[in-house]
Amino acid sequence: MKQVVSACFRFAELFVKGTAMAERPGTRKMIPRMLLAVVLLAGRAHSGFSADGWQAEPEPVLIAGQLTDWDDFQVGSPCVVSVDKGWRMYFEGARLDEDGLSQGIGVAMSDDGRTWRKHENNPVLVVENPEELRFPTKRVSLPVVCRLPDASWLMTCTETDQNQGTSRLRVLRSADGLDWQSAPDSEADLVKAASGSRLFSPSFCANPHRSGRVQLWCLKQPDGGNFYDVTKLGIVMLQTVDGKTWKQLSERPFTEIEPKGSLWDIRFAVDGESWVVGYLFAEGDSSKPALIRFRKSADTIRWKPAGTPDYALPASPDGEAAPDGTQAVAFSTPGLLLGEGGVRIFYTEQQENGSRRIASAFFPKARPRPAP
Repeated sequence: MKQVVSACFRFAELFVKGTAMAERPGTRKMIPRMLLAVVLLAGRAHSGFSADGWQAEPEPVLIAGQLTDWDDFQVGSPCVVSVDKGWRMYFEGARLDEDGLSQGIGVAMSDDGRTWRKHENNPVLVVENPEELRFPTKRVSLPVVCRLPDASWLMTCTETDQNQGTSRLRVLRSADGLDWQSAPDSEADLVKAASGSRLFSPSFCANPHRSGRVQLWCLKQPDGGNFYDVTKLGIVMLQTVDGKTWKQLSERPFTEIEPKGSLWDIRFAVDGESWVVGYLFAEGDSSKPALIRFRKSADTIRWKPAGTPDYALPASPDGEAAPDGTQAVAFSTPGLLLGEGGVRIFYTEQQENGSRRIASAFFPKARPRPAP
């Protein structure tokens, strides 16, 4: 059994590594001033204010389930959506057993954005794999969710087929945000609107200048060269009103936001009448992200610092793997929650055995003054 578990850990490492960089909410009323992102960090959170004002919560906000639960090994990639009374967090969950890593998407609820409880009917979306295959080959990841003007729900996520070496953006619809159905017609129209471009790292936000419009921002995969080089990446903005039909509004080089460096993932939101983007970034041609950076724009063309300092990511301890073969640090989509009191980040924390949990950090608008 020990050898089987060890092999499963190795399988999980390879599966996650092979899909983490694959192609990767909505009206102004429904998601006021919100940007969510996700970052996979190492080690444990540290309480207290850092020199730049960020404060990590001492305890995780969401942990993996009990043994044999659908999410007993990992939870991560949270997407937070405001609702009438509180918040919902959509997240990835994974179970690890003798058959490998099985994965789905769940939802948690919160009244205050800090204390979370998992929904009793999780998972709300699971991956369908052929029964004859012992090891699951498909994975859904990076869920992004919003509410449409008619109060229905819209989700996009990345489905990766490890066996075929392919990935695509899936589109799903729901009346209540819990029971999800595939929307193949909407998915086909999205592909058509994007002219067949390979899109990843999707992010919903409202159009701050036109109420009732939901925008979907994505990175466009380069034809060749360094996948992370910002000079090779484009950023595409699409829009929908009903979640069925899509229109591409723009495609621009990411260098308008960041002229050089290495970029992994993005997350957009609205602050007043401006767009805000948070992105996982490193200077130069680094192969590892070093920080989350935030930029703001009133017209999506001219970008400037958003007033929130860079969030420095903890350094990996020499980049060494744990005894079971898992890496000390992993990473994914960045995120930010803009509120009246300040900025809150939700991020995925990876432990030494490869399991993951969701933690949080906060940057107050009014920083406490040191005692004289």
